[in-house]
Amino acid sequence: MARGGRRPPLGWHAQGKEAWALVAASVLVAPLFLWAPWLCLTLWYCAGNYYFTHKKAHDHPDWARKHLPWHYDHHMGPNPQANWCLTKPWFDWVFGTREHFVGREREAEAAS
Repeated sequence: MARGGRRPPLGWHAQGKEAWALVAASVLVAPLFLWAPWLCLTLWYCAGNYYFTHKKAHDHPDWARKHLPWHYDHHMGPNPQANWCLTKPWFDWVFGTREHFVGREREAEAAS
């Protein structure tokens, strides 16, 4: 889960592409600022929160295991097609894609 070395945040690698997508989405909603400033500010905050939380989760897996177990489960659990949410597990609950791994018997088995 840890990202090796320090890369430029907007490089052409997986994490950089993610950052570029967030920047592009933020630029696309910018024209709405005149009519819906709170919407734009909220979306920009969410994009920044997503980026920095995701980066911290990958840079500090122990922190992610404790504070974002649903995202840790996505990377460390047996099913990478589950647990897609990052900041909150709400949509995994709605779509039935939440599978628990942290603190369960399967995690202990995988560690041994």
